[in-house]
Amino acid sequence: MLWRSEEVMRQQLNHLAEYADWVLPGEKEGYILTGYRQPEAIADFYLDKGVKAVIIKTGCDGPSIKSLTANRARSRRCAWRTWSTPSARATASPLG
Repeated sequence: MLWRSEEVMRQQLNHLAEYADWVLPGEKEGYILTGYRQPEAIADFYLDKGVKAVIIKTGCDGPSIKSLTANRARSRRCAWRTWSTPSARATASPLG
């Protein structure tokens, strides 16, 4: 067992995230680590800890990213973007 409990895991990983420039949780991991279900709320949780950008992986729906703007002196403005994947899924063979 890697962690003594889920709470210890949550505390340690969130503490480590404070030192990261980017955090890339999936929606499920984000919920486990933050208690928030909405991607933008998960991103805000980490941005408030000093992370510069958060990419929320949402599977087939495409990722969402939220980052702080470069001009922090005046305000803490954020940019929120969501990308969609095409409805037709492409498959790739590892053999080419």
